[in-house]
Amino acid sequence: MDVNEDGHPDLVVSAIEVPGFVPLQVRAWQNDGKGTFTDVTASVIPRTTVGRSWSMARGDLDGDGKPDLFIGGGSRRPACC
Repeated sequence: MDVNEDGHPDLVVSAIEVPGFVPLQVRAWQNDGKGTFTDVTASVIPRTTVGRSWSMARGDLDGDGKPDLFIGGGSRRPACC
């Protein structure tokens, strides 16, 4: 997913329990196109908690022409960013 629409693929990752991650946390990193990724979670996924974030999907959910991120949670309502 290209979170800032600069043409460089960025990363949005969810982990259940991996060292360095808060369990069940969703994180986003922006690619500068030169091999460096910067954590942009706070600006891309603000205030979003979904419990067990088992799946994510990308699409234009609100019809504004920009990609949105749908985060499916096992124990809470899904969230959109």
